[in-house]
Amino acid sequence: NIILNRDGLQLKDLEIVDLAFDEIPNAMASGEIDAGVTYEPSITQALSSGAKVLVDTKTEKNTIVDVFVADKTEIEDNKDQYIAVLNALIEAQEYFNKYPEESAQIMSVPFNITKEDLLAAFNNLRIPDYRENETVFSRTSASLSLFSLAKQAEQYMNSQGLIDVSKYYNMDSLISKLINNVR
Repeated sequence: NIILNRDGLQLKDLEIVDLAFDEIPNAMASGEIDAGVTYEPSITQALSSGAKVLVDTKTEKNTIVDVFVADKTEIEDNKDQYIAVLNALIEAQEYFNKYPEESAQIMSVPFNITKEDLLAAFNNLRIPDYRENETVFSRTSASLSLFSLAKQAEQYMNSQGLIDVSKYYNMDSLISKLINNVR
């Protein structure tokens, strides 16, 4: 939504169509939708049908494009599980970086694509590692830090009625409760 605003659009300017990520390439090719938010391997499939990338994690380095959302009660009741998920994501990324061929072979099976296509897809992604996340989520980071951008996203989602911030941790509190306990 921050990207929409930057380009002079608002959420109300769009017609949101609920599709699974793997339905997006065919929906774009058939003209059912003009654009879609998806991830690999659907991006590669859409590109092979003539689609163009409008925004991605490589061009929008200082924008959060994916988020996990949970309310305060959920985090309080399941803090250890959330920390475990975050640690698992970090561990999986480190393993992929260390053993890309083996990781791609394992991951290609559920995605039903070749190992080579999966490696090519990941080559087009920018996924911040643990150290980068640790740095950019610090409160002392530069104004274009992910912490700052997360605060902007939080404010925007609240202003659009997408979330009620009174039911969620603010970024300062969330980092203290959860992020600082990862690793």
